[in-house]
Amino acid sequence: MLTLRSIGIAVAITCSLLFGMVNSSDAAEITSMSLYASDYGYTTVLLTADEDIDFVEWSINRDPHDPDSEYEKLFTSSHSDRSIEVYLGFFPGHIKGKKYRIKAVAWFRNEDNTFTTNTDTVPNTVYQPITTSGILKTEEDGGKDGKFRVTGAYGYAAIYRQYFDGLVFGMSGSAYASNGTQHTLSAVAWFRHREYTGEDGAVLDEKLDNKSSKEIKPGQSYNVLSNPMILEYWHGRPMRRNEERFFNAHTHLQVSSTRGARIVDDWEADTQQQTGTAAVKFTHEDNPE
Repeated sequence: MLTLRSIGIAVAITCSLLFGMVNSSDAAEITSMSLYASDYGYTTVLLTADEDIDFVEWSINRDPHDPDSEYEKLFTSSHSDRSIEVYLGFFPGHIKGKKYRIKAVAWFRNEDNTFTTNTDTVPNTVYQPITTSGILKTEEDGGKDGKFRVTGAYGYAAIYRQYFDGLVFGMSGSAYASNGTQHTLSAVAWFRHREYTGEDGAVLDEKLDNKSSKEIKPGQSYNVLSNPMILEYWHGRPMRRNEERFFNAHTHLQVSSTRGARIVDDWEADTQQQTGTAAVKFTHEDNPE
């Protein structure tokens, strides 16, 4: 149902289009605009202006590298302040970052009840992590009797992002395990970054970040982060047109019992779980803005 406020905004926009708007050099304007996108695509914008904002029309370009891509209107928000924070919604991400561009058209009410508008745009990159978690089952004695046993540990393996910062290609990840049993377990994790000849090509090179194993007593946990310095591939400059490089990221967590029959659980996060290909392709479109 339309509210009086939303009807008023629609009428104001219509009247301004019919009778004109003020857009002089000393008119009200947006002074800053920034975005925060969580690793799962929930995006919030912070916008400030030099005068009170009456309302803002928000729109998104879902493929800013495509010259034929147009802005799609999201919604209109109403305000009465110079500084605003607006939740824009959820936008799907990608392990290497999915790029969008957000546009804001801010409307300012003048003393004579006409409106001034000012427009700004800002890039938005959304990452979609790859994770594997839970209490896993493993075969006992090679599965000869068809039975499964569980270590009792909760595990979490993650790749947060694969990235190109204009100089290096990298990855970030983590591994975590907690011991819910009554006996001591052993945990170890490693992170791997590979370069490929193509999305499903051959392996060119491999970098490993092997973490030390740790005994985790009942009620304790194991938590490690990847070391970006160990896993980076140097490029030294922005990507050129028609240039391509391909990378795979992998996180592996292993937890085993330390007494009796050895029971092992493995948690793995890999590029292929999201992309369906062995490696992610990077091009000039992945250069930072």
